[in-house]
Amino acid sequence: MIRKILLAVIIVYIAVSTAQIIQRPSTAPEGVVIGAALLVVISFSYMRDEQGLAKWEGAAVWLAVFLFVLYGILKYAGVL
Repeated sequence: MIRKILLAVIIVYIAVSTAQIIQRPSTAPEGVVIGAALLVVISFSYMRDEQGLAKWEGAAVWLAVFLFVLYGILKYAGVL
């Protein structure tokens, strides 16, 4: 049930993002990247291999931590 709800939410998000891209083409890169990321995330919920899933989840968590630290460094340095 949760998988179906997540899939429906992602489809709605992609539809809204598509409408926004049509109205404001400058939002295209953000909409495409986030839409692709959401499709990758939902594909994880349909994975059956528990060890493979755990590996990808761990990689995603560490990537998020790395990006947060990178953002903090760039913000502190005045780049952002």
